[in-house]
Amino acid sequence: MPRKYVPRLCARNYANYTQEALASALKSVKQNRMSIRQASKHYKISFGTLNNRCKNLHTKSAGTPTVLSSAQEKELSEVIKVAGEWGYPLPPGRVAILVKKFLDDNLMKTRFVDNRPGPDWIASFMKRTNLAARCTQNIKRARAKVCPRTVKEYFDNLARTLHGIPKENIINYDETNFTDDPGSRRVICRRGQKHVERVLDHSKSSYSVMFAGTADGKTLSTYVVYAALHLYPTWVQGGPKGSRYKRTKSGWFDERTYEDWILTVALPYCKKIPNDKPRVLIGDNVASHMSIRAIKSCMENNIKFVFLPPNSTHLCQPLDVAYFGPLKKAWRSTLEQWKSRNKGCVPKHIFPRLLKETLESISATSENNMKAGFKAAGIHPLNRYAVLKRIPGGNDEEPKPSTNNSFSEQLVKILKEERFGEKDQRQIPKKRRLFDVTPGTSVSEQQLIAATKTMEVDGQNKKASGTIKQEPGQKVARKISKKCHLVDVQPDENENTIPLLIKQEPNIRTSKKRRLNNVQLDGIENITHRTIKKEPAQHQEEKQATRLKKGKVTKASVRNKIRI
Repeated sequence: MPRKYVPRLCARNYANYTQEALASALKSVKQNRMSIRQASKHYKISFGTLNNRCKNLHTKSAGTPTVLSSAQEKELSEVIKVAGEWGYPLPPGRVAILVKKFLDDNLMKTRFVDNRPGPDWIASFMKRTNLAARCTQNIKRARAKVCPRTVKEYFDNLARTLHGIPKENIINYDETNFTDDPGSRRVICRRGQKHVERVLDHSKSSYSVMFAGTADGKTLSTYVVYAALHLYPTWVQGGPKGSRYKRTKSGWFDERTYEDWILTVALPYCKKIPNDKPRVLIGDNVASHMSIRAIKSCMENNIKFVFLPPNSTHLCQPLDVAYFGPLKKAWRSTLEQWKSRNKGCVPKHIFPRLLKETLESISATSENNMKAGFKAAGIHPLNRYAVLKRIPGGNDEEPKPSTNNSFSEQLVKILKEERFGEKDQRQIPKKRRLFDVTPGTSVSEQQLIAATKTMEVDGQNKKASGTIKQEPGQKVARKISKKCHLVDVQPDENENTIPLLIKQEPNIRTSKKRRLNNVQLDGIENITHRTIKKEPAQHQEEKQATRLKKGKVTKASVRNKIRI
């Protein structure tokens, strides 16, 4: 049978009616309101079909019976849906292997080759069970471990922080990169061509831009950061209105750059808001955003800081949820048009103009996208279930003990353990951060200063506990700087060695690790050593004579040899 069956012209029609129409026709005939002939004409259903259904004839479906029963196919479709919801979707090949294993375990002989179904059966199975094929989007395990408990605690704190604050006072900010690669796209080419190439220059360079928007759909001025040591006048011309520009060595947002954005973009906008209610800045919890100066300036102007839960920006960040997607799509279109007329990568003096064209192309939908982002993130209107429904098990309560140990329930337990890890996520040791703040709550300057001092004290204690007490005559291995110079040479009477003491000094290279033997280092800092074997003079002369006979050295080199 072909993959897509096309009936021939004037062929007989099969099942050209809906199940609702068939049920209504049968009900009319059984209640004696219509005859079979009248119901056939009224509902446009074949007389033979109605006659067979009324007399319970030919109740089986037409065609070859399916390999799996309806109940088995339903259970398999539920397993596929559960695996996809928990972040472990099954590709067609894995589904075929799963069916083969089920058939082999039940000793079922089928028409499949080696009991493994092919692509035709997979396509038909998807149609029967209302399944579809989609491309996956990979997320890191750290993001996948965001559990419903963390989200619920975040929204509990956020509800108290945003109480009585209007939507125009709620601001979300986030930085993003504009890459110099328009990406791939679908084109028309010869059938069967495997490699379709497009001549278009691209690179891995990118430009960092800070965006911010309010819950009522307004956007703040953009803030562009270049990867350079100097900033030139041509790099700031032709950009969006009110944009600001800065440069850093790495091209990323550091603490000073973030402070400058707060003082030059966020604060001026917050001062223009007509009401006297507190302002709220919502952003991700990264080290560069933990600035004492920025928090102090915001507190003086009645502005609160709210940080999102770690690794949850794909769920709780309005800009990531609904704004950056259309923005990047418009950027790739603008970049592709520019590269079709120009060669090479996008220079820095051209980027402001391209950024302006990109923002103008989405100006019609920018306000709606911003509002949709705040709504999907559950911030305005405040709705925690907008985020919980996107997390596996977010809408469910604690599972109740059940005696029905079905295959689907066991699969859910395995996937839950695989995704979230231990039952209580807070018991898992996390990477130490500069400042640990409760998600959804505001932070003050005093809290940040106290936390910073605590981290400094912990670092000093850890450093003190890691020092090694050196004893005379004890072998010690120590890491040193690569650049050192010779300090002193002292012969050792007890052993036939000469320790060379080396002190840190620039412009001279040495190895990272040395071994010190029987040397006292009290009062000497940044000292390493190198031991050289001291050989008797007679032994050295015999060794040089042997090398001279073999032709490895010359007499001149022997005379010029420095003997220790």
